[in-house]
Amino acid sequence: MFENLDRLKKEIETYLSDNSFIIFRGQTRTLDEAQIVYWDTEHYPNYLDFIRTAEAAGIRFVVMQTEIFDEETIAELESGLEGLDMPRDERRKFAKRIEKFGAYTGMVSSIELSYVFDHQIYLYSAQALWYHDYEDLYEELMLSGTDLDDGDDPDNSGGSMGGYFSKN
Repeated sequence: MFENLDRLKKEIETYLSDNSFIIFRGQTRTLDEAQIVYWDTEHYPNYLDFIRTAEAAGIRFVVMQTEIFDEETIAELESGLEGLDMPRDERRKFAKRIEKFGAYTGMVSSIELSYVFDHQIYLYSAQALWYHDYEDLYEELMLSGTDLDDGDDPDNSGGSMGGYFSKN
């Protein structure tokens, strides 16, 4: 977990570019039906360790995906809160927690790097520390009986980060 993924994103892009990697700006690979091998970021958080495995395997093509925390994501939480029947004090506590996320608007909330080797996807995933608080709040609202899913988007991949949870 990282405090500032904006800085990490720039560092990763610079490293990949300086070391002759091809960066493909892709979507999250966690939705792929293929078997994915996840990098252990808890014990080995340095992206360079992951990239060096790609280099050792002769890989020069890396998929990079980033999520930017946006106002739409906050609005989704707010609308979910509106749909709940709960005491005013509890609603106010949720609203204050949601309001704090406004400070993160426009910031990188997650980064994924992946590559394919021998028909297997290898994936490195990093999330901002604060994003776990967002996930916790999202889950609490879901458990409280609100429906935060976008009914028009069955796989919930339409740009909003709602419903996106790392498998790390």
